[in-house]
Formats: sequence, structure tokens, C-alpha cells
Amino acid sequence: MPRVSVVVTTHNQRAYVAAAIESALGQTFADREVVVVDDGSTDGTDAIVASLGDRVRLIRQENQGVAGSRNTGVLNAGGELVAFLDGDDLWEPNKLAVQVEAAERYPQAGLVAVDGVLFDDAGAILGPTLFADRIREMLGPDVALVPHRRCYGQLLHENAISTMSQVMVRRKVLDEVGPSDRRFSLSSDCDLYLRIAAWHDFAFVPRRLVRWRYHARSASGPIHRRRLAWATDDIAILKKQLDQAPADLVGEVRRALRDRVGRAARDAYAYGRTHERAFAARYLLDLARRDWTRHGAVVTRLLALGVPEALAARLGSVSRAVAGYKQRAQMRYHARQ
Repeated sequence: MPRVSVVVTTHNQRAYVAAAIESALGQTFADREVVVVDDGSTDGTDAIVASLGDRVRLIRQENQGVAGSRNTGVLNAGGELVAFLDGDDLWEPNKLAVQVEAAERYPQAGLVAVDGVLFDDAGAILGPTLFADRIREMLGPDVALVPHRRCYGQLLHENAISTMSQVMVRRKVLDEVGPSDRRFSLSSDCDLYLRIAAWHDFAFVPRRLVRWRYHARSASGPIHRRRLAWATDDIAILKKQLDQAPADLVGEVRRALRDRVGRAARDAYAYGRTHERAFAARYLLDLARRDWTRHGAVVTRLLALGVPEALAARLGSVSRAVAGYKQRAQMRYHARQ
């Protein structure tokens, strides 16, 4: 059996998939296999993969989405470590070698993630890191590797990892937490990270070894809508965690859920003011329908979209003043008790 199984998932990525697979085949770490899951492509992607011959194992399936593709890849993987690669991303040649070394150095880490950059089809670097800011700050410029034992709490509030192409997971951990959840078409990776982080350490390697490709046709849509698209899945994932989180962390999940809904409402309102008001209104209405009794901020911003911006700003000032007064009154009340 190989030490590492590389699971490449692809759907209609004819223009990119050969380069992605070649970056996996060109790894300096030799004890590995490359399993490619073609998720019902109709553009000839499967022919491109087949032309690579027996250097890869090609599995074709009816379209099941990226989570279903990853599940198929894991089921067909023989390695004790599983590394994921999206069919339009690229790896630096020593990516696997660095991650295997990290996995050996920190056996308590269930997941090892490396850093990378965001780039476009022209080769321009759009983002110099793929880690959340807090992770980069924690690692610092001179630290070779830092395991982060309590990653779960941070992941509730933000996704520290931009793409599954950064990730290597121990096979026994994947078997333990179960398959990727196909209900989350955009954020199944975030759901998987949370389920792993609830019980296992993460290790973060501050070396830029992944190139994450941006293009407007990606599943998340145009870049200015990505935060809104991800937020819908993220909110549902946090609600799922209310039932699955360790008992001592349920309160933190509730706080994260409240914050996430409020952030989505603010982002949708700002997007509606600067780009597409009708889209933002539909988005806020959908948020309100899901749980309108607990999230007044959603309804407030939905209503504010229907009035002139100057009036909305004035109403917002009044609302913040009232909220501040209530908070101060509560503090005075508790101080007297």
C-alpha cells in the first residue's frame, strides 16, 4: 500500500486538470498513488485524464458534487495519509514531502495544512496567503511548524483554511469522523474540518506550497459574492454542530452562529447598497425566513434596503444608540444586584 493517497476531484475542468494532475505526479515524495475522480464531466475532462495512462487511477461517476467526489476518492484510497487536490489547483513539487514530515513530527495532529497563494489564469497573485490572519500571526515568520490544539473554537468563527488542496488527513481520522456531507455544496470542507477539530489537533505549516486558482466560473461564483455564497452553508453547518459538538462547547457554537448570521446580514446589506439590491434583498429574506424570530438584525437590514441610504444611516445610528442604552442599563442593573 502507498504511504499517501492523492485524491484529485474534477468536474468540467478540461483546461486545467492535466496541469493539476502533473503537479501531483511530479511530487518529490515517491511513495504515493494518484486517484482521480471525474464527477460526471461533459467537456472531455475524462479523456484528458485517461491520456495520462496508468500513472493515475481514473474513476468516473455520475455527478455528485465535490463532497461526493471526495468521498469516492477516499473509499478508493489505500494510503494511511490522504491529500486532496482540486482539479484546477497546483502543488509545488515538495508539498507532500513537507506534509508527511509534519505528520511524522506531530502524530497527535489529525490534519496537516500548508499555506499557499491565490492566483488567476494570467498567473497574477491575488492573495499572498491561504491561511486566516490569526493563523499567520500565530505561526510568525520564524516558526517552522505549530500544532494548534484548540482549533475547533476558531473554526467556529472563521475558516482558517481556504481550500482542500492545502490539506492532508490521516485515513483513520477520516474513517472516524465519517464522509464529507453532500448537503453542503460549497462548504463541505468546513463541515469536515469542524468534525475533525472537535477531537483532534491540527498542524499548520507556514510554507506556500499550494496555488489556489481563482476564476469566475468556480462553484462559489464571482469573487464579490463568495462571502455570501459560503455564509449560507456556514450557517447550516453551525446549526448542525449544535447537535454534534462536545457538550462543553455548545455555548460557543451558539455564539458563533449568532455572530455568523449577523455578519451575513451586514455583508448582504453592503452588497445590496453597492452592487445588486434585488439579489441582496432575496438573500436577506431567505435568512429571515430561516430563523427570523432570533435574528432581528436580518430583518432590520432587509427593511433598510428599501429606504434611501441617508435615511437608513440615520435609522442605524438611532438603533445603535438604543442598543447601547439597553446594554448600559443592563450593566447598571447587574451592578446593583
